[in-house]
Amino acid sequence: MNLHVFPVTMGQPEGPVVCGPSACGGDGRTGARFRAVSFNATMETVALAFEVVGVAIIVLGGAFALVRGVRGVGDLDRYFLVAKQAFGRPLILGLEILVAADIIKTITVELSLSSVATLGILVAVRIALSFSLGIELEGTLPWRRAETEAALRGVGTRPDDS
Repeated sequence: MNLHVFPVTMGQPEGPVVCGPSACGGDGRTGARFRAVSFNATMETVALAFEVVGVAIIVLGGAFALVRGVRGVGDLDRYFLVAKQAFGRPLILGLEILVAADIIKTITVELSLSSVATLGILVAVRIALSFSLGIELEGTLPWRRAETEAALRGVGTRPDDS
């Protein structure tokens, strides 16, 4: 299929348009016109959508955590514990989605040595934050979680302990 790309004439939005030959007139400039969209622009939009979703999860999760902490809790110390635990999970999820947005943006849009280094630093900071939040929420290290859960249930972790 032959496509003709023309600059948009005065009075129309900037950027080239693509006009298919079957929809265009004899000069190729009349008929149906479509805005040409680049891959980078599409990926920037996708990354922006991920960022919006990640921030929305964090903000809405924070609001939900505050409401959940207030509801039915009379003790202030208990309120902070409930609110912190309720806010931790959406915060971790939001951070993971923001990492995905950074990866999409860096790999598809801004592929340069400095952007990859920046991505590496951002991912390292967010992983460390997610790791520390996970420890804060669970109260134990991830590799000790099974032992802690078994101890709380009163069951040993080895077959000969039960």
